[in-house]
Amino acid sequence: MGKPLARITCPICDTIERMELTGPLRVWSDVSRQAIRIDPNCHVGAAAAICPNCQSPFGVLIYLGSSTIQHLFNTNSPEETDVALRDASIVTVPPSAIAPESYPNLPKLISENFVYIQEDAQRRRNPAGILSGARSCLDVALKALGQEEGGRRARINNLASAGLITTAIAAWAQTLWEEGSDASHDLQANLDRAIEHVDFLRLFFEVAFEMPARVALSSHGAVPVEPVAD
Repeated sequence: MGKPLARITCPICDTIERMELTGPLRVWSDVSRQAIRIDPNCHVGAAAAICPNCQSPFGVLIYLGSSTIQHLFNTNSPEETDVALRDASIVTVPPSAIAPESYPNLPKLISENFVYIQEDAQRRRNPAGILSGARSCLDVALKALGQEEGGRRARINNLASAGLITTAIAAWAQTLWEEGSDASHDLQANLDRAIEHVDFLRLFFEVAFEMPARVALSSHGAVPVEPVAD
């Protein structure tokens, strides 16, 4: 059997590329609602692919008529592959990346930039950019929470003293600031560590912005007021 070049969206880095399908590793008859929509004689072909952009391996499930799926894996022609896949349903394993989380009560500047930071973390790329961007989001968040004056350490500790964040969150925020500064200067960072800081920022935004807003709305039925400095 051949190795068709199929145009697929990588579930890891979200790049659309022609990728060589290795397989079929297995073909079986499908009687689901999905199969009926495509072809009463639908079969599922399980194959494997490696993204040429991020070099990540992943699985591919191709839903096609039984005769078409056999033809697909017997051709090396990109044109014939395109024709064969025209009426197919393709599912990647793992599934494509989910949309970044949004926070309605964040300042707009943070919301707009945090989307891209989350996307980089989800696609496991640009660790220095993730960390330096996360540090910048933390800086803007501190200003939005009324902490505009003084050094970084004092500004973060003021939030903990006011009870807006816990001491553990404050300690992590200090670490994020330091490692984010290093990433900005060195243009390099540990990817897994950068992703951990993105997860921390999600928690920080939830505690410092979203929870107070929800409490204010449920307690007073009013639009939450902007936080002010001590």
